[in-house]
Amino acid sequence: MSTERFESRFSGEPLPDIPEGFSPEEAQRKAEVLEARIEKMGQINFASLDAFEHTQARWDDLHRQYEDIVQASERLKEVITNIERQSVKAFTETFELVKRYFQELFITMFGGGNADLVLLDGNSPDSGVEILACPPFKRLKSMSLLSEGEKTLCALSFIFALFQVRPSPFCILDEVDAPLDDANVVRFNRLIRTFAGDSQFIIVTHNRHTMEMADILYGVTFDVPGISKVVSMVLKDAEG
Repeated sequence: MSTERFESRFSGEPLPDIPEGFSPEEAQRKAEVLEARIEKMGQINFASLDAFEHTQARWDDLHRQYEDIVQASERLKEVITNIERQSVKAFTETFELVKRYFQELFITMFGGGNADLVLLDGNSPDSGVEILACPPFKRLKSMSLLSEGEKTLCALSFIFALFQVRPSPFCILDEVDAPLDDANVVRFNRLIRTFAGDSQFIIVTHNRHTMEMADILYGVTFDVPGISKVVSMVLKDAEG
């Protein structure tokens, strides 16, 4: 800064005492550096304070929303954990009950032997279930290795075990007795009669023994080629 500019800017003001070792050249160099920095700053934006306050208020609002979301997320995690815990408990209790009924029905349908239901992945509700069966005088093995008739009896035991846990008003069975011999058809019919008091069964069959067990028969005939006709018969009335 030149002496003239200094005098014009600070004219009329008393000059401070000059300290020892003061260098006018060094002071001028520092003054020029500071002036250059001030010029780089440009004009002062007096609206920046309002902008800062607006931005600060917006940030505070977003931060409160963030805290609310975090708290809601934690509560949801607790709810999900509780639901999963209850689901696993309900699944385990139901599974054990179904397994017990299945083992009892298996013995009834096969006239002996034993069977088991095994979870493939611990107690998870998403776990698969494997059916292990041991008909009389045979070794325990997977259901997939049984004969067709044995598979049918095993599947019926499992289905009706589910019925014992959660009965249904209707049950439709489509030719499930086809792979069974006469002795096993009789066992199948006894099982149907046992559950008929709580559920109504609709059975598609060509087996004479199963037809004799039914209360009402429905048949489809073709008196005229290409035209079907449904006939029905109440067996109790027919016997009377």
